[in-house]
Amino acid sequence: MLRRVCDYIPAQIRRRVGLFNLRGLALDIGGTGFRVAPFEIDRRKGKITFSGETKRESTPNVKNQTDVEPANLPGLLAAKIAQIVESYGSIDLIGASFAGPVTRDGVVVKAPNIWGKDVGNVALAQMVQDETGVRPLIANDMVPMAFREAVDGEAGREGVSRFTIITVSSGVGSANFETDHVPIGEMGVKGEIGHFVLPQFPKVECGCGGFKHLESFASGNAAQRIAQELAVSSKAEAYRQSPINDWTNGDPTKITGEHISRAQYFPIQECP
Repeated sequence: MLRRVCDYIPAQIRRRVGLFNLRGLALDIGGTGFRVAPFEIDRRKGKITFSGETKRESTPNVKNQTDVEPANLPGLLAAKIAQIVESYGSIDLIGASFAGPVTRDGVVVKAPNIWGKDVGNVALAQMVQDETGVRPLIANDMVPMAFREAVDGEAGREGVSRFTIITVSSGVGSANFETDHVPIGEMGVKGEIGHFVLPQFPKVECGCGGFKHLESFASGNAAQRIAQELAVSSKAEAYRQSPINDWTNGDPTKITGEHISRAQYFPIQECP
């Protein structure tokens, strides 16, 4: 994802004037953690070079900051980014992918998997600028991913100029690439399928506060919820005989997506 962020950045700075060489930081901000890597852009050669090791940090969210009001979590994130920027010295540019819909001017519309369903319309780009003095380029994480696919992914190699890219992680993300850009719409959600309503499905609440959304049934968070529900249903015996039972000390509420991923590597007879 960090390479994808760097592919997206040059497309956004073509009109900038001044420095031929830019020093920047690429951030991939996810629901539970984010990665940071320094890079340099030689504008004369059109070359991007990573100039240091990738660091991993935790993302302040509603699960790991239970003593903090959700409305204060964006400020914690901005302050954490500022500390990281300071540790690198002089930085000209910050590019960030974010796990949530983001408008063109860097306002995070919603981030239910990070800040909860009641926090929205956060001017994160402005908050980071206030903390660092650098105006960041922030986009939904699917935007740089689409650019990367267009640059040297299968679509790029095959000369495909219009495509849709979809990922499934904590939530469900998607974006449409059209020739040389990713349309995101006024609210930053154009092309997103994770919050499509499925009328025929049960009335399950999504992390965003809506109901019957695709993400409520086909995501990492959904898998965790469904596994926890099955562990106390008629499938409880299967749970008790599985390695997940040992990893959670018999407590279904402790089942996580990591447990589900690990269980797939065990023989089927050990995980009925």
